[in-house]
Amino acid sequence: MPTEKSPLLPTNIGGHRPSQRHTKWGAGLAVALICSIFGLALVVSLVLLIIPVSNHPGPQPFRIAIIGAGPAGVFTAAHLRKLSGNLGRPLEIEIFERKATVGGRLTPESPLHPFGDPHQPALVAESASYGSLSTGLTDILKNYGVNPQLHNNVETVGYHFYSNYDLVRPSSAASVWSRAWEFWCFGYSTGRSKDFGQQSRQRIRRIHSLPTLNSIQDLVKNLDLGRLRSQTPPHSISDNGISKWYTDKVLKGEMAIQYGQDLDSLSGLALSMAAYDADEGKGQAGGNLKSILERVLASSRVNLHLSTDVIGIRKVNSTYWVLAYREPGTASDTAAFFDGIILAAPYVSSELEVRNSSLAVPPVALSYVPRHITWFTLPSPSNNHEILPEDRSIIHRPSFWPSAAPAPNFIELRHLGPLVRRRLPAQQEHLYRIFSSDRIEDAQIERLLSGSNPTWIARHEIPLAYPRLAPGSSLPPIVCDSRIWHTGAVEAVGNRVELSAWMGKNIAGLIAQELKRDIKSTLTAMENTTAPTLGSPLMLWEG
Repeated sequence: MPTEKSPLLPTNIGGHRPSQRHTKWGAGLAVALICSIFGLALVVSLVLLIIPVSNHPGPQPFRIAIIGAGPAGVFTAAHLRKLSGNLGRPLEIEIFERKATVGGRLTPESPLHPFGDPHQPALVAESASYGSLSTGLTDILKNYGVNPQLHNNVETVGYHFYSNYDLVRPSSAASVWSRAWEFWCFGYSTGRSKDFGQQSRQRIRRIHSLPTLNSIQDLVKNLDLGRLRSQTPPHSISDNGISKWYTDKVLKGEMAIQYGQDLDSLSGLALSMAAYDADEGKGQAGGNLKSILERVLASSRVNLHLSTDVIGIRKVNSTYWVLAYREPGTASDTAAFFDGIILAAPYVSSELEVRNSSLAVPPVALSYVPRHITWFTLPSPSNNHEILPEDRSIIHRPSFWPSAAPAPNFIELRHLGPLVRRRLPAQQEHLYRIFSSDRIEDAQIERLLSGSNPTWIARHEIPLAYPRLAPGSSLPPIVCDSRIWHTGAVEAVGNRVELSAWMGKNIAGLIAQELKRDIKSTLTAMENTTAPTLGSPLMLWEG
């Protein structure tokens, strides 16, 4: 019978034995190959011993610090990351934010959840102008791979002129009846106000095609905004044929909510943007600003320091700064070297120490107005139809609310929708929000609701909510010193998110120009004056 052979074992077919001569030849070849390898290794070792090794490190990364994680800071980081491939050296971006989350000045110090329940979505402190996205901002977001799920914003807005509301209209896609009622109330003023706002809006939209600019003066000139900025509202209203009736009943309320100021104290440019917002400016909704900024930041490869206080900065030389900061849970300061620093928050000189020198062109501390936000819940929608009949209502501040200081005589109330309170048994509540110039106490809310008791109340104060945009106000610098930039300069034109996004892009362009222009000298400086040679950044800060 045939024997089964294992396929894994070699067989000697035919009974032949290997040649002894061939075996000796193969062994000799193997010895020669091994000797050659050892010889080559010996030669390489000798060469490496002879050639001196350079003591200079490779190209050090550029390090950029951004103080503030609001729209301007986030978009600066995002665009700087897009430009980093052309810098010739690696780039490290550090963002320092004193709050526990991104979002800027509108964001509470720590997340606020309805009923204190972390399973509820965090509350967003956004005004009407921030609650929806402009077309320009959605175009910007596409450049960073962020595409909000947009939908038509069909909320209705009630303007309350007397004891009850006289006008209700959607923010967009207004019904024929709504437009007819507007025309009956205000004639051609509604359309003229809309046209006035659209003209300014078209100028602002040209911002996306501008080259990198060194000053806000260049921005105003390129967009032809000088005349509007210097105009007073009465001149703008008269020039555009808008009636005093429409101004008093609609525009004044919008100005108070959008800017926290009386109409007469603002520029014609601010008036035109409020006119735009009053009609078509909130035509798209697509998620809150905080979540959008988080998505932009996620693709920017940054080191984010939350709940971190920046103590101050110190100039080392023309290319180096020391930034001192204090991390959460620590009692001592930390310091680090940076090639450039962006001040991406409203400038308050008392909150940022500049040691051993003053800035060459100090940022202008703009004047801001505060805003107070109050959230409350009710077990059912308010039945006070004179106060809360619509999604969003703009009313005169009730006379029984005392005011600590002169302030616009309007407040905004918004129904944010139902939510389920997580308890047994589960209970549906309705969430409301009030924007006001002053703090609102519990008793004032109860009186506003005709005696109804809110089941839950929370508050948030924004000390630097809106810049004062007086006619012909000064224009702050963008470049404050060698490698120090200030995004807040653009707020002399307006505090719209779209403007902040452009400013972030513009400053990223200025930084890239600076680093590329000085890259050869900077590389030489880094070889001869590296961070270890400069010493400890903390010692430099404390010295």
